[in-house]
Amino acid sequence: KNNLGSGYVMRIASSVMITDPQPILAEVQRIIPKATIREAKGQELAIALPKDDARVFPQAIRAMESAEVKSRLHVTSVSVSVSSLEDVFLSIAHQEDLNGRTEEEFAAEDDAKAAAAFDSLERVYVKLQQQQRAENHEQGEEMEDPANPSKVAKPTMGSSGNFTRQLHGMLMKRINHG
Repeated sequence: KNNLGSGYVMRIASSVMITDPQPILAEVQRIIPKATIREAKGQELAIALPKDDARVFPQAIRAMESAEVKSRLHVTSVSVSVSSLEDVFLSIAHQEDLNGRTEEEFAAEDDAKAAAAFDSLERVYVKLQQQQRAENHEQGEEMEDPANPSKVAKPTMGSSGNFTRQLHGMLMKRINHG
């Protein structure tokens, strides 16, 4: 932990969504200039504090809990804890994952990979649907024709039909629920 940048974390809860953490960080940096944002999610902000500044943590907590700061920045609670080993690993993993890219570039790459995977699954689904139609046609059963919705499908209970319905259900769930 000592070699990989451990320190302390100040966690600040707010009564409102924290859309811009800079004013809160600036307030902490008045007392601890080397404080940095570790994570901002919803109504919580985690600020990394260097262990060398531990002597001024009580002053920083008092400042953040003052009535003026609480009112102006909507602070509801403040706590300070030692960085856990998990925090250190997550910080290192996050830095390595980004590898010089911005969060937006990283997210865009993930979106592109997800879209490509979906396209691939969709092609598999279409192929399975075509196979099911061919099997049903060979068995003399009508299948619903997307071009002619007046024909009603007579679904089979064969394994291919079940698999196709299950795959379709899985794809629809992925589309609708991420």
